Amino acid sequence: MSNYYNDATAALARMKAVADEISTMIKAIEPPIQATIASNLMASQKGTTNWIQWTSLISFRAKHEEWGRKLHGIIMGYSREMESAYKHINKARPIEFTHADVTVGTNEPFAKAIQFKHTVSTENSAVDDMIAKAANQLTGESGEKPLATQRKIIDVMINDNRNWWPFTDKELATIDPEVKIEEGFIQFEKLKARCAERIRTQLSRYRKNNSGINRATANSLYNHPPSTPPLDMKRSAHGQKTTMLNNPLNQKLELLTIKMVYGHPRKFRNGTGVIAISKIVFVAHLENGKLAVKYLQHS
Repeated sequence: MSNYYNDATAALARMKAVADEISTMIKAIEPPIQATIASNLMASQKGTTNWIQWTSLISFRAKHEEWGRKLHGIIMGYSREMESAYKHINKARPIEFTHADVTVGTNEPFAKAIQFKHTVSTENSAVDDMIAKAANQLTGESGEKPLATQRKIIDVMINDNRNWWPFTDKELATIDPEVKIEEGFIQFEKLKARCAERIRTQLSRYRKNNSGINRATANSLYNHPPSTPPLDMKRSAHGQKTTMLNNPLNQKLELLTIKMVYGHPRKFRNGTGVIAISKIVFVAHLENGKLAVKYLQHS
C-alpha cells in the first residue's frame, strides 16, 4: 500500500517543481513580451522564439492549474474520508466503507453513515448539486445502502475562497464593491437563514435515483425541530455525544444532518463582533407536516 503513496508523492513533488519552474520562466520573459504588447508590435513577434516560448509556457501553466485543481479535489475528498475513519478507529468503533463513504457502527448509539462531498468549484451550483446528490445516496436509491439504524450525515466541504455559497453572485453584486466581504461584512444570522433555505431547496429537488429525497423519506423525519429536544446534546451510556434514533428499526431516515464546511474559515458579523466559521451544521425535520431545515451549531 505504501508504494502507491510513495509513487504518487514523488510524482506530485515533480509536478510541483515543474510548475514552479514554469512560473519562474514566465517571470523572466514577461517584461519584454509586455513591452511588445504595449507597443502594439505583437503581430511582428508571432513565429519568433520568444513568442513560441511565451505561448507554450502560458498554455503549460494553464494545464498545470487544471491538473492542480483536479488533484486537489480528489486528494482532499479521500483525505476527509480517511480522517473520519481514523478518528473513529481510535475510538475503537467499527468502521466500514460499504453502506456510504464511511459508516461507523451498525445499531449502536453512535452509528452513522456519512456521505462526503468536496468541491474546488467557484460555482454555487456545484455545492447545490452535491447536497442533492448526497441526500439521494443516503436514502439508498443511488448506490449507497446505509442501514436504518445509522443516522445519516451529509458532509460538504467548499474549498475555493471565491465560492461564497449560499450567497449567489447576484446577491453579492448588491453589496457595495468597496466592502471587503471576507473581513466579516455579512451577518451571521443571514448566513444561517440562507444556508437553511438553500439546503431545503436541494433536499426537495427530488429526481428518482439521482437527487433529493422522496416524500416517503421526508415523511419519516423527526416531527420537531432540533431544539425540542436538543438532539445534539443527547449522550449514550458511555458518554459519547450522539443523536440517537427514536425508533431505529423502522427502516426510516429519521435524522438527516447536513454539515457545511469551509476549507478556509470565513468571517461573518455576529452582533457588533466578527466570528470565523469553519463548519456550520443543520438538521432536516418536519414542521407542520412540511420539510424544514434548521440551524444546529457551528464551529
